[in-house]
Amino acid sequence: MICRKKSIQAPAEDYDTHSDSESAGALQSPETVRSRKRNSKGLVCLRNGNVAMRDLDLASRIPTKTRDDDAAKMFNAKLPLTKAFSLFTMMAYGPRMPIEKARDESHRRILLLSAAPYSLSIESLETILAADRDELNAYELGLAKNAQQIFKYTLPGWLANYMNERVFTPRDVYPSDDVKMHLGLTGAHAQMSFMNL
Repeated sequence: MICRKKSIQAPAEDYDTHSDSESAGALQSPETVRSRKRNSKGLVCLRNGNVAMRDLDLASRIPTKTRDDDAAKMFNAKLPLTKAFSLFTMMAYGPRMPIEKARDESHRRILLLSAAPYSLSIESLETILAADRDELNAYELGLAKNAQQIFKYTLPGWLANYMNERVFTPRDVYPSDDVKMHLGLTGAHAQMSFMNL
C-alpha cells in the first residue's frame, strides 16, 4: 500500500504580501469579498485582523508594483514603489520595521514621500495622498509589511546562498580572489580554502 503525503496549505486570504489587483480580482468574486469580515471602517480584513491590501480601492488604482515612466531613476535603476519603499526603509530604520499600526504612521508617510519620486508621477502620488485616511494608512502599512518580508526572508536567503557558494566551499574548490583577500588567504595561505582555517 502506498501512502501519499497530502500537501497542506493555508487559505489564500491569510497571505497578502503583494497587491497584484488583477490576479486577486480574477481569483475572488465580488460575493466572496462582500462575505469577508470588515473592520469598523468598512475595510476588508484577513483572518488575522489586518486589512487586506489587495481589496483596497487605492491598491487597485495604484498597485504597489507600479513604476511610472516619468519617475526619476535611483542610481541608474528603475524601481517599482514597493522596492523603493523597502530600500528607504532599510536605509532609515535598519532592522526596526515601521509596522506598528498607529505609532509608526508618520514614519511610513515619510518613507512613502521619500520613495515616491523614484517610482511615481506627481499625479499618482496625489491620488495616493488624496485617499481616505484609513485606506491610506492601510496602503502604507501594506508597503511596510512587504518590506518586512524582504528583510526577514529574501535577503537572508540570498546571503545564505552567497555564503554557501562563495565562502563555505568544499576543500577542493577555492573562493574568489576578493573573498580570499578578505579572509586572509594570501601569501603562505593562498592555496588554502576557508574550510582549512
